[in-house]
Amino acid sequence: MIATICLLKLGYVVAGLYDGEAVDQNTHYHSSIDIPSAVNTDYIVSTTKLLLATILQETRNTPCP
Repeated sequence: MIATICLLKLGYVVAGLYDGEAVDQNTHYHSSIDIPSAVNTDYIVSTTKLLLATILQETRNTPCP
């Protein structure tokens, strides 16, 4: 979340999905044992698809300047 705030302050557009339960479901979350093998890749793929679909839908609904 800190990185997101920093990017916004620098003028970058930031899109993200936040799941408050991630900390409860992933005991490795943001710790020294948070390694690639502990990542639920199926969950990452599904949320990435959701985010991409949302961005595509929003760009279709936004008129060009």
